[in-house]
Amino acid sequence: MNAVSPTVAGLVLAAGAGSRFGRPKGLARTTAGEPWLARTVRALRDGGCTSILVAVGAAADEVAALVPADATVVPVADWAHGLSATVRAGLAAARGTDAAAVVIVPVDVPDLPAAAVRRVVAAAGDRPHAALVQAEYAGLPGHPVLLGRSHWDAAAAAMRGDRGAGPYLAARGARMVECSDLWRGADVDEPPGRQEEQAQPDPGARGPWDRGLTDPSSLPRVALTAVPPGSRISATGRCCGVLRRGESGPPAPTPGAGIAAGRRCSGPPREG
Repeated sequence: MNAVSPTVAGLVLAAGAGSRFGRPKGLARTTAGEPWLARTVRALRDGGCTSILVAVGAAADEVAALVPADATVVPVADWAHGLSATVRAGLAAARGTDAAAVVIVPVDVPDLPAAAVRRVVAAAGDRPHAALVQAEYAGLPGHPVLLGRSHWDAAAAAMRGDRGAGPYLAARGARMVECSDLWRGADVDEPPGRQEEQAQPDPGARGPWDRGLTDPSSLPRVALTAVPPGSRISATGRCCGVLRRGESGPPAPTPGAGIAAGRRCSGPPREG
C-alpha cells in the first residue's frame, strides 16, 4: 500500500487595516481589476497547497466577499492587536486540517509566483511537519515562509504585536531558500495608481539649465573624491568628501565607513 504524501496548507494574512496603504490591503486590486486575494490564493494553490485559509479582520465582510470559493475565510476578532494575532488565528484554524505544514504569505504580494511556493515546499523535504523554511531575496528574508506543524504552538507563543514568525524562524535556524531568480520578492505598500504616478518624471521639475546655466563652465566647481569600496552614500551625496567644495570639506571616509545625512561619517555600516 502506497504511503499518503503529507499535505501542506496555505495561509493568506489579510486582516490588517492597511494604514500606510490607505485602506485594507485585502480589498486591493491590480490595475486590471483582479483582487490581490485571488492572485495570492491562486499562487498558493498552484504551488502545491491543498487547502487555503484567508485570515480577515479589518473590513472583514468586504474582504471575505473577495475570497475565492476554493479558500476558507478565517475571522480574526483581535486583528487590531497586530500581525501576531492574525498569524495565531490562522495557525489555530490550520490545526483543523490534516496539513503537516502551512505556507504563510501576506496579501500584499500579488506578484508572488507559484514557483516560489513550490520551491519553499520542496525545501521542506520528506518531513514537512518538522520543517522551517523561508524564502530569501539576494540574502534578505521574505515570503513565503513554511512552518511545520510541530512548530505551530511554539511559534504562536513567541509572537508579539506586529511581529510575525520572523524572529522565531531566525532563532530556530530556518532553512533559507533563494528565490530572487523567480521574482523581486517585495510586498506592495502603495496602491498601483499611486505607484505609477510616483514613477513618472515631474514635467515641472527644474534643473540647472532651467535656471539659465546654459554654459557648463558657469556651474560651481566641485571637487570629486573617490569613494572607497563599502562606503554608503547619502541621498544628497554631500558627505565625507563625496562632493567637496574647495578645501573646506572633511577627509575622505575610511573603507567600510557609512555615510550619514549631511557631511559626517557615521562609522562602519551596521547590520541591516
